[in-house]
Amino acid sequence: MENSLRHQVFTVFKSANNHFGFLSPNEKLFFSSIIAFAFFIPLSKFGTSLFSIGIMLFWILSPERNRRIRESKKSRFSTAVIIYLLLNVAGLLWTSHLDSGLQYVRKLSFLILIPVLTTSLGKRESNYILYSFIAGLLISVIISYVILFFDLNSLKQKAAFGPVPFIDHGSYSVLLTILISFIFILLLDREFDLRSKVILISFEIFLIVNLFLSGGRIGIVILLFLSIVIAFLYRKKFKWYASHIPASMILITLIFYFSMPGFNSRANLAYKGVTKATVENDYNSSWGGRLALQKVGLEIIKDHPLIGVGTGDAEFELKAKMCEAFPEFVTTGSLFKATDFHDQFIQDFVRLGLPGIISLLYIFITLFICKNKNVLFDKFKTILIVTYLLYGFSGIVLHAMIPLVTFVLLSSLLLGEEIEG
Repeated sequence: MENSLRHQVFTVFKSANNHFGFLSPNEKLFFSSIIAFAFFIPLSKFGTSLFSIGIMLFWILSPERNRRIRESKKSRFSTAVIIYLLLNVAGLLWTSHLDSGLQYVRKLSFLILIPVLTTSLGKRESNYILYSFIAGLLISVIISYVILFFDLNSLKQKAAFGPVPFIDHGSYSVLLTILISFIFILLLDREFDLRSKVILISFEIFLIVNLFLSGGRIGIVILLFLSIVIAFLYRKKFKWYASHIPASMILITLIFYFSMPGFNSRANLAYKGVTKATVENDYNSSWGGRLALQKVGLEIIKDHPLIGVGTGDAEFELKAKMCEAFPEFVTTGSLFKATDFHDQFIQDFVRLGLPGIISLLYIFITLFICKNKNVLFDKFKTILIVTYLLYGFSGIVLHAMIPLVTFVLLSSLLLGEEIEG
């Protein structure tokens, strides 16, 4: 049956395998590196870094290199990414801490993969690679369930700051949120037989339960917002059903809040932290600390609005301001130990001033206006943009490795059949 999940997945793999059969040995290695890169993102930073090097190496050796370079120059999204990267390099000219600046730029170097991938991936490759990423994330989810329900002390110690040994809490919850939203869209956008719907819905429940069990607050908050976005995207096709998606997500959140002590505790801590910070000016908590860092960041922006403090000076300006604004935390508090503002927008505004924040927003704008022939991918692109805009207010998503490489991969996949808007 053509509307079965098994048939659609089989068709993707068959089409990709047939396509790979006609590729040169170098091109096979190139696409194999991309597949492995996607698979290892949720599993291993070392594996992700290793295969990113492989992607660049085989791209350089590819006979299609010159054609892909010409195509990348025509892409507004790729151009926006390169401008952002070059601005960060230029910011080294007025930084006082060159070593710190070079380290920052080195972490951003994954962005170079965007023009490489967007000019190399079509429909057949994009679906195949997306399934590879989902497979890696599924393994990560299974491992997190094992850690949660079995007495594996060594793994629990490694996962002390996250639900799995290789991803932090925030990144893991956001990856889950992206996949949960994608399955939502898949169920609404495509026709499936009853068996396939049961499988997808069961998988969706499997992921949602894991999200709440792992206590990823930022992922849950983003998922609530995304439920509104999904309802808006399908307001015409499923008017009654779409209008109930946000209410359903709120109800699910409340059920988990009252039935899971772990999630209840983390949610209450977040609420108390924000309340104490805004009402009592007590920022000594996780979410209160984020507000303090953002408050200090805004003060630095007022002092350096035009070109910022330079690529490598943000961390040092932050610590200097923390001494002035929160002297009680200099020796005892965790706030003083922070090395970034936990906010991508403030981070770029502080480092590069107006050009920095404009170039960052231009990346999201160009990603939004570029259309994809695949309607499902085009809607998923909207989900990705909203996710990273929201996530950007609680972390430096284009500098931390897992969120950065996830954005690189998914944005490139979703523009594999790009039509400039």
